[in-house]
Amino acid sequence: HCLVFTKMVKFTTDNIPARLNLRNICPEHEGLVWESYTNNYVYSKYNPIATINYLSGREFICSCAFSEVDDELLIGTSFGNVKVFDLRSGKERTTYGCHEHPINTLLLRRDGKFLITACEWRRSDSTMWRMVDNNIDDDGMFLWHSRVEFSNVCQDKIIATTLSTGVMYDVETQEEIAEFSSDTTNGYSMNRATLNPTDKLVLSDGVLYDVLSRKVVHCLNKTSSILNGVFHPNGIDVISGSEVIDLRIFKSFATLPDIKDCLIHFTGSVFFSHRVGYENQATYAFEGFSMAFKCHDGSSYSEIATFDVGKNVYEMSVSNSGALLAVVQNSDYGDDSVSSSCVKVYHLGGS
Repeated sequence: HCLVFTKMVKFTTDNIPARLNLRNICPEHEGLVWESYTNNYVYSKYNPIATINYLSGREFICSCAFSEVDDELLIGTSFGNVKVFDLRSGKERTTYGCHEHPINTLLLRRDGKFLITACEWRRSDSTMWRMVDNNIDDDGMFLWHSRVEFSNVCQDKIIATTLSTGVMYDVETQEEIAEFSSDTTNGYSMNRATLNPTDKLVLSDGVLYDVLSRKVVHCLNKTSSILNGVFHPNGIDVISGSEVIDLRIFKSFATLPDIKDCLIHFTGSVFFSHRVGYENQATYAFEGFSMAFKCHDGSSYSEIATFDVGKNVYEMSVSNSGALLAVVQNSDYGDDSVSSSCVKVYHLGGS
């Protein structure tokens, strides 16, 4: 028989000063319960500190990313431009023409030396740009993939997506390292290949691969028709569709119906979610977005807050410090889309 350990729930309190004092007196009481109480306090409060309104003509905001020191905000537009705004003054510093189509993904490496731009909505077009003195260098690595993201540990590699296939590149040499594909896939319409926190596993189109051997480890059950899924920072769980799967036994242990077909953004021990949107190929209108985003505790998977912004949430970005949240907000596609396009920056835990 295997020993069964039951988790002992320690005494805690809603009162923050009392909880902090008790932690100093009895450090053994600190744990998941304490963290959950703190998360519920901090991530239920969103204080708007800046708004970047846009734009001109028919151009509107599609994506955003914080600079490495959180003093600037990069935004991707429907005309394929990347614009840089100073968060203190709210003024535009510069503009770069990067693509001919809407940029729905902006990812800046933690050290600020490389920037990824991608146009997943209209065509498989992505680029990795070298940043020189906080400016985009013209010499970019052009990748004909729908989605690209950095590895997690050293961010010296990128994982790109083409249909059900994941392709890994070296950032410095820009050479292909490995390709991950299988005859058995789940056929997600918006597959996004991604690496686990240790960069030893790849998840692409519902299939887990070992990075070193490039062999299939397991094929997860299909729980959504759109998104592939993401790794939890704990390295043990995968959130796929509405299911939370334990990779040690490959079984679901929690169901979260509210996050099905949602993009997941982790920060520390919580995650934000909002419904993924798409471009209607017949009308070129952008559809499927939600007008609210949710915050969940990453340990208990309980919902902390739902924040209704009154507009379509296109994308969001969490600052490197974890203190700021930027949310791209647009009205329904129509004549007023441009005039009501904005990015709102919130201070987490503020009141």
